[in-house]
Amino acid sequence: MMSIIAAPRYEVKTDRGQSDAVDAGYIHCYHGRICRAEHSGSLGLLEFPGDFLRGAGDGVAIDLPPGAVEVGTAMFDTGKRLRSGTIRVGGPTGVVLDVGSVPRARFAASLAACGYYGTIALPGDAEVEAALEEFYRYQSELAQRFSALAKDRTRDERKQKAIAEALMRKALGWRR
Repeated sequence: MMSIIAAPRYEVKTDRGQSDAVDAGYIHCYHGRICRAEHSGSLGLLEFPGDFLRGAGDGVAIDLPPGAVEVGTAMFDTGKRLRSGTIRVGGPTGVVLDVGSVPRARFAASLAACGYYGTIALPGDAEVEAALEEFYRYQSELAQRFSALAKDRTRDERKQKAIAEALMRKALGWRR
């Protein structure tokens, strides 16, 4: 099954090694995933966390289950709200993990949003805060770019939103 998403000026390489220059503003996806693409235009994709972490510091390893992550910011665990420095994975009845701090919890949530799970290392708080600040700025820039691409494709605002969200999911899950 092949699908197409908008992304200008890419060279697409299929799993068979075939190359296809795509100047019409599309990336071809096979079986629901983007083929390995080499950027040659203005839409530079970055990989989280590798492109946002500046140094290898001491970290804490956790086993992150797959699923949506809720970040705890409350002073006390009240049942409805999670204690600061904890995360809940998998909804209201999901697994609660203590990651040590709110920045690390947000980092773990960002990792989950990018499709990471399993044993992961969470760097120190200063490193995490700097990486998250850059990552949030990057997400904002991508959202603006994807919104502009979607507006070029359709006038329907619901479709524009759906296109931008689909592109964001693909971009956040992108790996080298």
